[in-house]
Amino acid sequence: DDHQFGTSFADLSSADFEDEALESEDEELFAPGALRRAQSFRRKANRQEAKNKQMLTQFKEIQSAVFRENSHKSESFYGKDELKTVMEKAVKSKDKDRLHFMKDFFQEGTVSRVMAESRAELVWLQDWHSSKECIYAISIDRENKTVLLAFRGAITRADWAHIWDWNAARAINPIKEHYPNRLPTIKMHNGFHRYLFRQRKDTGTTKYDEIAARLEYYMDLVGGDCKLLVTGHSLGAALSVVFSFYASTEERFTRNAPVEVVNFGCPLVAGYQLADAFRYQEDAGKLRMARIRCKRDGVPHGPPILFRMSKRGAAFHHVGIDIHMPMIRKHIFKMFGQPQPQINYMEKESFISSYIRQIKDYYFWNIPVRPWMIGQLHSLNEHQQRMLLIDHKQSPLVKFTLGELYTNRMSGTFKIQKQHDAEQPSVPVPFDG
Repeated sequence: DDHQFGTSFADLSSADFEDEALESEDEELFAPGALRRAQSFRRKANRQEAKNKQMLTQFKEIQSAVFRENSHKSESFYGKDELKTVMEKAVKSKDKDRLHFMKDFFQEGTVSRVMAESRAELVWLQDWHSSKECIYAISIDRENKTVLLAFRGAITRADWAHIWDWNAARAINPIKEHYPNRLPTIKMHNGFHRYLFRQRKDTGTTKYDEIAARLEYYMDLVGGDCKLLVTGHSLGAALSVVFSFYASTEERFTRNAPVEVVNFGCPLVAGYQLADAFRYQEDAGKLRMARIRCKRDGVPHGPPILFRMSKRGAAFHHVGIDIHMPMIRKHIFKMFGQPQPQINYMEKESFISSYIRQIKDYYFWNIPVRPWMIGQLHSLNEHQQRMLLIDHKQSPLVKFTLGELYTNRMSGTFKIQKQHDAEQPSVPVPFDG
């Protein structure tokens, strides 16, 4: 879907709409309605033909430019086999710059364009036991000094079994320092905790130990002031919350910068004990998280618990900065402009406000009226489409980095201060109120 030219260009030369056949017909043979439909079809066919010719011309221009930059052959553009050969040679040479020309094949703002422009390298993909274990990948960006850990969402039966295991797991609190309301144990979603901390029978190690050891190796490989970024979608988002919290308690991952998390469609994970510990790590400058979710996506409101309670009210709590992406206005409603994301910091809640929030955010109150839309509203494509509509002039998501969002958080609201002096450095400070 990201490709700029979805039409098969090999077939464009034969895509000729025959207008003469319609023109030669005796118009008296047509009823008035049929004649209008035939004329409408002919106009649409003519417009489509013109559009196809324009797209073919643009495609040839891009390939010609690619040819001039990356080869000195006499042909006007790469053929299918030639392009495949160029890509194979670039991969074998391990020279990332030789593939940089491919960015021109994709539209601005698409995932494919970002990936083609990126200098990041995929260095590890763990999918040995894809039907039984959580799947993750590691990528390194030497230029930006970043190691990225990405968790896969739910696909297999084992994935769903862990999602539906929403009893509370009790684990030892890894934070040794004292902080307000610190408890020796913390609680979280049992399935998510078990996916990362279930011990292997042969080695006695856990999936967390395995991932942490590989991350440490690649962070040392990148060197310098390397930082860790964790991401995931759906189940992967939940695992990113658990993993990043534990990683933030280890000096090997926070010695240069806080552990940063950007996830999508994350379900509820933390009990109130983990939520308190998570906020302490944020205040200590060791952890940053942006949790992006779509309106009418039910997954961030799950597990579907209504009456279960804890000593702090709700059974589960969200953590980090909540970025709520509104519905996209379509058809005639687009004339009113697109609503912008709501950004809130998940602060500590009282017993009453916490339980009211649990009732208000109950899963079945927040799913779409049309059940067949549940999967679409939870997809990464939906997240991307909504993020592309963000106002680049006013939104804090464009003006601030994740670290600056944390610096400027105040009472759960984020706003941009207007620049009164154009020569002053751009240091955003939130409004009062």
